[in-house]
Amino acid sequence: MAAHFIILLVLFVFLTGGCRSDGRPSAQGFVSIGVILPAGDAPSSAQDLQAGVELALSIINDRVDLPLPLAADPGLSRQGGLQVRAVYRRPEANTAAALAALEDLTVVSGVKAILSSLVDDATLAISERAEVMGIPILSCTATAARLSQRRLQWFFRLNPDDPLMVEDYLAHWQEFLARLGAPLTPRLTLVHDKGLRGLGVARAVRNAAAHYGLSILAEIIYDPAEPSFAPVALANQRFLHDEIVILQANQAEQAKLWLQTWQSLGIRPRAVLVLPFSGAPVDFLKIAAAQAEPIFVQLLEDVAVPNSNFLQTWAAYLYRQRFGRELSSTAAISLTGTLVLADALNRAVKLNRRDIREALLKTDIPGEQLLLPWHGVRFDPQTGQNVLARAYIGQVRDCGVHLVWPRTVAAGPVMWPCQPATPEGRP
Repeated sequence: MAAHFIILLVLFVFLTGGCRSDGRPSAQGFVSIGVILPAGDAPSSAQDLQAGVELALSIINDRVDLPLPLAADPGLSRQGGLQVRAVYRRPEANTAAALAALEDLTVVSGVKAILSSLVDDATLAISERAEVMGIPILSCTATAARLSQRRLQWFFRLNPDDPLMVEDYLAHWQEFLARLGAPLTPRLTLVHDKGLRGLGVARAVRNAAAHYGLSILAEIIYDPAEPSFAPVALANQRFLHDEIVILQANQAEQAKLWLQTWQSLGIRPRAVLVLPFSGAPVDFLKIAAAQAEPIFVQLLEDVAVPNSNFLQTWAAYLYRQRFGRELSSTAAISLTGTLVLADALNRAVKLNRRDIREALLKTDIPGEQLLLPWHGVRFDPQTGQNVLARAYIGQVRDCGVHLVWPRTVAAGPVMWPCQPATPEGRP
């Protein structure tokens, strides 16, 4: 009851003037960051990513009476109240366009740092170019392990990478098998694409499986550009039917197509563990909820963790009021990335790129100041990886994702066997 009262009080203060300047000029100028978003208009991707940035900018540039980085004072308090602005680029889905966007932001627009929400291959290319140009780049969606293994000085990653997520996934899976009395054969079929991330995921799964005593029954490699996965599924159905399948997909459409393919061919894995892609669209959840086998998804940046601090409730309310839809994990990750970059700008000795990089290296934001249910933000100086990020596992039920691992924050137990939902999403 007390927690709900605090939430309502905070919202009242915000709506009646808690998010305002104190009468003084809020800034003597502004500093710009570049934001590179993926092409596309789906609310679960580019629109939500940009909305998260915009909400973060309003928190930074106004005054909000909440324990968020830079919320207490208007603008960058250590930089004379400078406002933070975002310069957006949404390049087409190819490496050349991403590189052109980086060049334009850095050379023409003169931004001080880059926030990137691109996929792994494009992130690989622009981070290497940023290394040559000497501009800090913070990635908040790419997960390929290789990105943090190049010892670049100017690359930082906010979200957990694939090895961390795979390790977490199989650790919890082994725990679940043990609690069931191990009635299931502990062997896995790995399905992954032939790209940078897919090959990295395969390596991580092999390493983690060996550590936990799980055997890899088969490794199935697919081309995500193929219009149908049926030929690959038919050729490997003996490794898919009645087996535990780990599915790596970079996009929800690929994961959805695999589920539809198995359903149409009568292939029923014993369980499917889907490694993360950005967002979990409703159409994917409907198809997953209709499956008879349990479907688990890795939650890269889930915000719906029970008993979290009231920042999530406040942010969800403000996001809904401003954008007319629910706060998604996609928006939460870009909001967090923007706050992290702005925090480094505020702490930089001077607003030049080298000092901003040094400030990023000294970032130490505790978990209670984040919307995301992580331990915090702190970057490894050798890899640029946020070592305090966490991944979560949810089970798809009733056209929604129910958090099931880790047990300390689970919304409920694993449902096994799983009751499939109707096409409308009801059991």
